[in-house]
Amino acid sequence: MGPPEPAGPQLVLHLHTDTADLARLHPWLDRAATARALPQTMLHGMHVAIEEAVANVALHAFGPDQPGDIAVRLCAAPGVAALVVEDGGRPFDPAA
Repeated sequence: MGPPEPAGPQLVLHLHTDTADLARLHPWLDRAATARALPQTMLHGMHVAIEEAVANVALHAFGPDQPGDIAVRLCAAPGVAALVVEDGGRPFDPAA
């Protein structure tokens, strides 16, 4: 378990796993980061991490012809930010 999420208002993006909808991720994150005055140095790392996490969900949590929904939340407070990815797909078992 990681550190607790920053308290305060959260921004949420709801996506479907189709390619066209996933294209909304980076523009949303840019707007959300600007709204929360996050530094550019933090934003670059967040882009890399969120793309990997959302791509893994889209590719592996649902069957090939099974659409799914993904929620991405940005939680931010002065000096700290967290991205949370939630989905209803198959759980990942790293021991399997």
